[in-house]
Amino acid sequence: DHRANALVSYAASFGSTTMEKIERFGIGDEIAGLLQGFYAVSVRDTNSAQIIQKLCGRIPFKHIDPVLLYDFSEVDSISIDIKEYIVVYAYADRITDEEAKAIQTFAKKKNKKILTLGFYQPFCDEYVLAKPLEVLAYIKHADYVITDTFHGTIFSIKYQTPFATLVRESNQQKLMDLLLTFDVQDRQIKGIEQLENVLEKTMNAEMICRRIKEEQVSAYRYLEMILGDCHE
Repeated sequence: DHRANALVSYAASFGSTTMEKIERFGIGDEIAGLLQGFYAVSVRDTNSAQIIQKLCGRIPFKHIDPVLLYDFSEVDSISIDIKEYIVVYAYADRITDEEAKAIQTFAKKKNKKILTLGFYQPFCDEYVLAKPLEVLAYIKHADYVITDTFHGTIFSIKYQTPFATLVRESNQQKLMDLLLTFDVQDRQIKGIEQLENVLEKTMNAEMICRRIKEEQVSAYRYLEMILGDCHE
């Protein structure tokens, strides 16, 4: 029931939804009909692009998460008093006992404090209830980041903070595509025994920054194009 002149999307995602699930629940025609109402469609991952192409026969644009379009210079003015720490950015109750033990072992070896942001994790040394920009500051100044989320991963990429991503079944479509886009597939943990090896790998900051700028150019061109067309 939108009342705009045109309906567009930017870097949208079907999340964990797959074409198989859509077909199982028999809602393909309904989704296709709604998508046909979009003037322009932009998604953030290949899975979403493939679903739209199969349902509608249209090839959507593919763009980076909007977090990477803005420089967030405000973060530079946020001071973090804690030093020598590891950020755990994960949903509650998803870190297994085995994973928690491995994280604690690594932190002890490196003499680092373990901070958890956003969600309480009982195995961490400190829980920080941070505001959105403070989350970015904590990740920017961290020695390491361990996450099982899309945004925990993208924040780490944004600041080239050494990170390790635990890919879950619920977010593998978005996460694996994100890691591939920035050529950091080696930051994925396929087994928790790989934690130290992944975290100690060198981040290619120059390559990541170059890739972000390339993706920004593509995104801005898309936004300028559709906003110009819709304004006319």
